[in-house]
Amino acid sequence: MSLTRPRVVVTHWVHPEVARYLAGFCDAVIPAREEGVWPREKVASLGAEADGLVACMADKVDEAFLSGCPRLRVVSATLKGYDNFDPATSSSRRCR
Repeated sequence: MSLTRPRVVVTHWVHPEVARYLAGFCDAVIPAREEGVWPREKVASLGAEADGLVACMADKVDEAFLSGCPRLRVVSATLKGYDNFDPATSSSRRCR
């Protein structure tokens, strides 16, 4: 039996030590430093095949975004507050 590693999309550049840490347990998709924050369209495209998402303050996680990410099981965020997240929509989704 072959086990696949979870795919995690990180929407903003992270320090190399964070990338190395993530590489220890998942296949992380991370923008290069010069890319900064990926636009919503790119995050949505990558998120469609992701198991996890590490979002930043520039990202908006709402029903429209989540409906296009059927495999997504975990959303983590590096931000203050959660104005750009829809908690009702997020909590209503059930993991399979």
